[in-house]
Amino acid sequence: MVIPENYEENGRQPEPTPNELESSRRPQMNPQLPAILQDCVMFNDDDPFDEETINFALFSDCEPLTFEESSSDDNWRKAMDDEIHAIKKNDTWELTNLPTNKRHIGVKWVDKTKYNPNGEINCFKARLVAKGYKQKPGIDYFEVFAFVARLDTIPIMFSLSAQNN
Repeated sequence: MVIPENYEENGRQPEPTPNELESSRRPQMNPQLPAILQDCVMFNDDDPFDEETINFALFSDCEPLTFEESSSDDNWRKAMDDEIHAIKKNDTWELTNLPTNKRHIGVKWVDKTKYNPNGEINCFKARLVAKGYKQKPGIDYFEVFAFVARLDTIPIMFSLSAQNN
């Protein structure tokens, strides 16, 4: 029988040192990576990269989060102009006066970068969306209704329209 070095007479293991605790918390690096990760770069605590550099690398190609960020870039400005043009062309929204005793809900720009299958940027998409989450049921609206075309109702509609010329 082999007795471990750190075995005590009373049968209990000794308390680990702070260095042992720290090393046990770190994930163990497996030198044999799966094939899908062969081209990945792995970092550990001894690497000279600081947290700011790593965060910059992670978030360098992210979409803008605020209107100020997106409006300062020509690509996003063009995407916003295209969205406004599409809204006007399709009569998506109608500008009206706010009824009395009602509050406005506002809008927000949502930006998304679209990529080709090979990873190149295909286009910049900007969508103007209503902040519906600010509405309260029973105050701002009373019912929700959305048109849904079920597959079995389409032939019925064609049949009714043919019968009624």
